[in-house]
Amino acid sequence: PYAVLIAGGASPANNHIRYWNDLVAMYTILTSKGYPASNITVIYADGVPKSNAMPVHYSASKANIATAFTNLASKVGSENDVYIMLNDHGSQLSGGHAGLCLWYDTMSDTEFAAQVNKITKFRRMVIQMKQCYSGGFVDDLTAPNRVVMASCAANQVSWAKATLDFGEFTYWYMSALKGSFVDGAGPVNADTTGDGKVSMVEAWNYARSHDTANETPQYEDTGASPCASGAALPVGSEGLLGAACWLK
Repeated sequence: PYAVLIAGGASPANNHIRYWNDLVAMYTILTSKGYPASNITVIYADGVPKSNAMPVHYSASKANIATAFTNLASKVGSENDVYIMLNDHGSQLSGGHAGLCLWYDTMSDTEFAAQVNKITKFRRMVIQMKQCYSGGFVDDLTAPNRVVMASCAANQVSWAKATLDFGEFTYWYMSALKGSFVDGAGPVNADTTGDGKVSMVEAWNYARSHDTANETPQYEDTGASPCASGAALPVGSEGLLGAACWLK
């Protein structure tokens, strides 16, 4: 499996520590689930890591994101899974578009989808987004064999956990995947089927039900809009792909 983790940071004053913490937590989860470190690309702020907990391969620019996805597209085949995480600030753009804040720049939903779509061969792809207005990216990224999640709707900001050390939705979501709280607060059991592993749908259900912020998490895995946001999944065909998709 391959992964790309992105947190743009926006600027020094706005590059909150929770963006680094979220990426490190996800990086740690992925490597614990068998993702080779050499297959995980980290794109972060100005390119300088906050600690030695995780390598940083690129600063967060449009050119570097393009390079990363071009490289990834040359490696991924039909037998490979791909995990993509977007973090930090987002924005609303003209024409009903949403943006992901990079380091002193912004990438639109359509620009980012064009980079992801370079990967034409894969088994399953999971795209999980935390940034404000991230729901505005869902329709652009929806495609067959993709699980697409956003922390909030297209017209909403997303929130930090009360202690400001992680994102609200990402804290619950990553804790579900890990099987323990990412801040060390104790064990978590999101395995509702009792099969000994936590699927993307189980993690999303756990996070959605525990997220107390003024945000509405979004989910799509049918390959066609609209996405789901209210009830626990699966409902109808929505959630069936994610219910059979694990980080392994």
